[in-house]
Amino acid sequence: MGRVEVSRSIEAPAALLWKLMARTRYWTEWGPTVTAVEGPETIGAGAVGRVRTPIGLWLDFEITDFEEGHHWAWRVARLSATTHRIRPDGKGGSIVTFSAPWWAAPYASVLWLGLRRLDELARAESP
Repeated sequence: MGRVEVSRSIEAPAALLWKLMARTRYWTEWGPTVTAVEGPETIGAGAVGRVRTPIGLWLDFEITDFEEGHHWAWRVARLSATTHRIRPDGKGGSIVTFSAPWWAAPYASVLWLGLRRLDELARAESP
């Protein structure tokens, strides 16, 4: 089955973006649908926890696909959810891509907002 993808070029090294995407304490800063996280400080293959949505509902998550420094995907409330990828652009920056299952196509605007927030956060965290 297909996926809906949204990408953004971000003027930040992949290592910084990975830190922001893999450490759960940052999720509330760039993830529009995450207001709190309970779980590991840094995710890895098979990590589990839960996230609170903007309406206060807590949902379980599990990291289902993971490659350190490159990408991670998860299942939320037992449903395949978003995938997060980072690729260096060869010029000191990175291309970040978020994707969702085809049936969540309307969620693309939320993915785009998440990329914009990640870009802003990376600028604030850069030395």
